[in-house]
Amino acid sequence: MKLGNVKLKLYGMLHGLPAGTDGLVKFEDIIVPRTFRRSTPNERKMKRARDAYEKNGFIDVPLVVERITNEKGQPTKYLLVDHYSRYLVLLEQQVDIAAVKYIL
Repeated sequence: MKLGNVKLKLYGMLHGLPAGTDGLVKFEDIIVPRTFRRSTPNERKMKRARDAYEKNGFIDVPLVVERITNEKGQPTKYLLVDHYSRYLVLLEQQVDIAAVKYIL
């Protein structure tokens, strides 16, 4: 088991993580596409995401992101691909770290 996996499991035991989490990223490193920023999620989706966060202390599904290749020395950024409503809930809660699932 790699050190990163051990850290992830330890963090999950202490704080809780949604099923299917591949990793943890700094919330500030997530880039939201313009199409998401221009839209307003359905209030029912927002309520469901808020309720899950309040009940569990974490989102119920990890954010789906795509790694963005970077220039040497620059921190890795992640493009949000799915679960914008959960992203907004984490933004409201002012979290520092988000659970994510990577896509290719």
